[in-house]
Amino acid sequence: MRLKFESKLNNMHSAHRELESKYKRVLSDFKTGKDNMKLMHDKLSTRQDEITSLKQEKAESDSTMLQDKETIASLNRELQIKARQMRDMDLRTQKCQDELDLFRYKVQES
Repeated sequence: MRLKFESKLNNMHSAHRELESKYKRVLSDFKTGKDNMKLMHDKLSTRQDEITSLKQEKAESDSTMLQDKETIASLNRELQIKARQMRDMDLRTQKCQDELDLFRYKVQES
């Protein structure tokens, strides 16, 4: 009976040691997992901050591009107006030149 009791006690003691070692391993794994989670959370926060600043830079760039496009469109309109004015002036100059040539011809004949 004593041997049975000691055998049962040894089995229980062995099971307790095994359970205790598993418990310690689980605690260690949990601590490691918790540390990894904190690191990942910190990296995530850093990346979110980077993304926010990149989004802000993109918005500023888009705004600048839009302003530049509007400026280009305005300059193109001005260029078209100036080109039209140049053509008109060229036609007027040509007309004046023709009139001057006609006047010279009349003066020479008289």
